[in-house]
Amino acid sequence: MIGVLALLGLAALIWAAVGRRAGRDSGKPGDPHGVRRFFQYTLLYGLFVVVAFGSAGLVGRILGAGSEGPVLIGRREVALARDLSFFLIGAPLYAGLGWWSLKRLRSEPEERRSLGWLIYSTAATVTALGVAMGAVHDVAAALFGSTDLDRWAAGRAVVWGLAWFGHRIVVRRIPSGTPELPLIAGSAIGLVVAAGGLSSLLSGAIEVLIQEQAMVSRSPLGDAGATLVVGAAAWVAHWSAALKMERSPLWLGYVFVFGVGGGLLAALAAAGAVFRDVLVWFVGDPRTPDATRHFDDLPGAVSVALVAGIVWWYHRAVVHRHETERAEPRRIYEYLVAGIGLLAAAGGSTALLVGFLEAVSGARTIVEGDTAVNTLLGAATYLVIGSPVWWSFWRRIQSTDLEAEVTSPTRRFYLFAVLGSGVVVGVSALITATFIVLEGVLGGDLRADILFAVRLAAASLVIAAVVVAYHWAIYRSDRARSPAPQGGPRYVLLIGPADKDVVRAVRERTGAEVQLWTRTDQVPPWSADEVVESLAGISDDEVVVVAGPEGPRVMGVERA
Repeated sequence: MIGVLALLGLAALIWAAVGRRAGRDSGKPGDPHGVRRFFQYTLLYGLFVVVAFGSAGLVGRILGAGSEGPVLIGRREVALARDLSFFLIGAPLYAGLGWWSLKRLRSEPEERRSLGWLIYSTAATVTALGVAMGAVHDVAAALFGSTDLDRWAAGRAVVWGLAWFGHRIVVRRIPSGTPELPLIAGSAIGLVVAAGGLSSLLSGAIEVLIQEQAMVSRSPLGDAGATLVVGAAAWVAHWSAALKMERSPLWLGYVFVFGVGGGLLAALAAAGAVFRDVLVWFVGDPRTPDATRHFDDLPGAVSVALVAGIVWWYHRAVVHRHETERAEPRRIYEYLVAGIGLLAAAGGSTALLVGFLEAVSGARTIVEGDTAVNTLLGAATYLVIGSPVWWSFWRRIQSTDLEAEVTSPTRRFYLFAVLGSGVVVGVSALITATFIVLEGVLGGDLRADILFAVRLAAASLVIAAVVVAYHWAIYRSDRARSPAPQGGPRYVLLIGPADKDVVRAVRERTGAEVQLWTRTDQVPPWSADEVVESLAGISDDEVVVVAGPEGPRVMGVERA
């Protein structure tokens, strides 16, 4: 109940913030039905959770427990009373409120686009999916011989699985204003679970192959197999539908954050751990002379590297599919990978410089429990892995048409992100080093090993300065290549047929902020050339362009 209340409280905060922002942006008061929708969909979600939990408990009792037969009344009278109360009271209320809500959703388009329906449809679908996945995992693990079959898990799998399936059908027939949100959320959950299950399964298989004894407990393998099956099923069910949808910012966010970025980060981290262990064994100071104990983490790291590499490769292919020119999705992918490589290389360089300063100061360890040579090997590993990744993608970026590249918002975001992060790290390191030195001077206890004391701050400052200096030079070069700003409106509102290609073309050719309002009456199609030509010579900063039979008509406006 505390978890449900916390979720409802968070939904209320999001609701209030979004509603206030929407009202402020439009210059109009908030949604007059907002309060009604908040309580309506909040109550609907709470009743859904109550009914589903109660029904799952009752179904679990009916299914019984093996040879004991069906169990309805037994030693858990308190739990039975709770499940009956949830079902007998919650089911009629949920059915009535749900019927009334569906009636409004079918008859009122504004209701379907409301924030309340978006939050409820997403929260109910994701909640049902999460609980059903956990229950199906327990059932599958029992089928694989990992554990005993649990009737309560079977009851949850049946009820919550049906709840997820029912909400999928309803959301498909009555989509919200952001119909891809439940699909993207389910795809992300399924991808993470499936990747974890496959990594555990591969790790267990490697351990079986390298261990001297042939018999290894089946429990970890069965549990990993169940996790893989459940996660893969959820991912395929959601992602197969999401692939057919428009490439919205939310859709691209999933691909880049979870697929490209998450996969590459995990692959680089795991590969670095593997190479470090190998280097430490042959060159460094192993923690133990026993190879089995030294490489006990190797199967898991190799498995994570393989699975994360597959995830990255697949989503990279999705980004490049059906792409005939260098568009923003490709740019986002290349700058994201370059940034990840730069992060790994900068971290490795910092650790390498720290190890060098550590060795110069005469200390034996950088971090407690490890030697300086091992830390240097680890730093060199990530430097060797991250540098080629950054350089290969950065060189590919710099070899393109820079005259067009410098106007890309993705490139500007990348440069500002690197410069901002580098400045923050550098200033923080400078303050830290100054504090350490002044503390010793003012306290009359300036130690001889001051180099050891400021090693991390000094290394961070040096690497941050190098990164900032290079990217600042790139930024100044881009400024010199940027075309001179042209006159014309800075905000354009298009009122005409729904044509997103026209919106994108006008935005790229004018550099203005462009929005589209679709007309519902019969209006002839227009082209980007017509719109741009109609804007020539316009001195107003904000204009409205209305499509008509005689061509676009431009009106200067002033937004409140």
